[in-house]
Amino acid sequence: MSFRWNAPKTKQSNGRYVVQAIEFDAFFLQNGFKYMFGTQCDYAKGYWDVWNNTQRYWQHTSVACQKWGPNSWHTITWYLERDTNKKYLHFAALQVDGKQYKVDKWLPAVGVAPSNSFGIQFEQDTDLYGDPWHLWVDKIKATIW
Repeated sequence: MSFRWNAPKTKQSNGRYVVQAIEFDAFFLQNGFKYMFGTQCDYAKGYWDVWNNTQRYWQHTSVACQKWGPNSWHTITWYLERDTNKKYLHFAALQVDGKQYKVDKWLPAVGVAPSNSFGIQFEQDTDLYGDPWHLWVDKIKATIW
């Protein structure tokens, strides 16, 4: 997917961006298990995070998160895997603007009421002042097999 952001006020008085995190998620509900591939670029901490479904917290990866400035398009691709036998998610790799990074994090799925669905979602996290900012997402593609 490609994305860009902008805001009426892009930085706080201390020089930090109003953007605190940009979240990109894909989820599968399958045969009583939820495979939530939660990912975020954590501007505040400076790393890409993945969502730990069972412990319910953001877990840092070793991949640094660029603090993209406003008004420029960027492209990310996540390479993800579900192990439906062992009930695990695999965050294999991340590609940012053409450069690929190995992530290799395995995390357990969580049990849920039986249903089958798939979705993609995005979230914008702003600063503690609630400063507004805008996120545009384009060219979303998911390949599932």
